[in-house]
Amino acid sequence: MYGDSDDSAQREWQRQQETAEKAWRERDEAAAQHAQSAWREQNEQAARGWRERDEACQRSAADYEVSVRETLRQTDEKREKEQREEAASEAKDRAHRAHHDHWNQVSSSSRADRAEQRPRKSESGTHHGSSSSDGSLFGLLVGAAMLILAFLVLGFVKSVLFGTSPTMHVTKTVSYADFSNPLIGGDHVRITPRHGFEYNSRFPNIGSWRIVVPGAGFHGTFVVPVSGRYDLVVTHLTSLEPSCPGRGYSPVTIRVNSNIVAANYDAAADHGGTHGMVTDSWPIVAHAGENTFEWISGGSACTHYWIQRIEIQSAIDNNEGQS
Repeated sequence: MYGDSDDSAQREWQRQQETAEKAWRERDEAAAQHAQSAWREQNEQAARGWRERDEACQRSAADYEVSVRETLRQTDEKREKEQREEAASEAKDRAHRAHHDHWNQVSSSSRADRAEQRPRKSESGTHHGSSSSDGSLFGLLVGAAMLILAFLVLGFVKSVLFGTSPTMHVTKTVSYADFSNPLIGGDHVRITPRHGFEYNSRFPNIGSWRIVVPGAGFHGTFVVPVSGRYDLVVTHLTSLEPSCPGRGYSPVTIRVNSNIVAANYDAAADHGGTHGMVTDSWPIVAHAGENTFEWISGGSACTHYWIQRIEIQSAIDNNEGQS
């Protein structure tokens, strides 16, 4: 009887032991499955993160390539414009030389006619004297006609090359600021950067400073010799970012002597959506001596504002200068 009881107790103990071992195995398997699932999820998250970073790097590289191509295109256009201006200048010089040679020829002819007709006046009276006067007048009329023709030809050449009227316009830079280096250069201009305005060290080949924080910017002073009207000429750009309005939006407000010259002006929006360097010009009024200006980025800016050069130019119309 006791033997049967011991066997039953031993079997019960073995059954409980097997049940416990099974429970432990199930818990171990569940823990292993959970750990494996968590490890797979972490690996997937890490892979997604790397893919997103790679895509962001590719987008940045593509945006940089677009910006560089745009800058190179503008450089080529500027070079072509300079070549056209040089050709127009050469045409002007040729026209002036032709007029000068013709004028010398006409003057020599007129002097020869007068020298030839003076003896006739003493022999034949006033009749030949009238002929001499008529010959001199004719020479002067021919010279004036050639002068007018030379200026008309010059105006036509310029209108063909540049699509402008024959009236010539000459500008002179009286002061400027150059932002193409870490140390801002220039002449008769002093720049005071504010917080958020820094040298664009990421793209030193373009050469510029940039406003990186909305509401940031810079202020400064410039000097002009006399009071009057001038042109404020600025070379700048709106940086590219496909996720922003217009693929880039960085408006600035420009003031000269506390007067607003441009309010919330975005360079890309005003130049057909281009995000390369562009040049804008605004008329301003300055007084002799020191004047002030200020650049402030708009609060709605989504990308950085880059600036390369500021010039204060005096505009002189040749026709006005000759009157």
